[in-house]
Amino acid sequence: MRNLLTRQSGGSGSGTAGKMITVRVYLLAIVSSMGAFLFGYDMALIGTSIELHSFKKDFGLEHASKSVEDAFAANIVSLLQAGCFGALISAPLSDRFGRSLAGTPRNSSLCGVGTQ
Repeated sequence: MRNLLTRQSGGSGSGTAGKMITVRVYLLAIVSSMGAFLFGYDMALIGTSIELHSFKKDFGLEHASKSVEDAFAANIVSLLQAGCFGALISAPLSDRFGRSLAGTPRNSSLCGVGTQ
């Protein structure tokens, strides 16, 4: 079986002499586009959830002023952006300290969420 992740080039007679055709390029495109899709989906889900009557009732925002609602929405979006920052620094931390040690704060926060 041929290894799909190795570089393949067209032969000199095929017309693709200078082009490197790999499955890695397609995998990278798929993964990055799915990341962008999921980020947009999260933003849309949060934006519409904040405006739901049931959400406002559950979080005590039914009779809140516009400035309080805006501050609440800003805090939610800030937490989303903080999660993105955490994802950006996880790769360098894993390279330097190893996967298990770099994931310890994340794992402990997940355990805290699970107990709630």
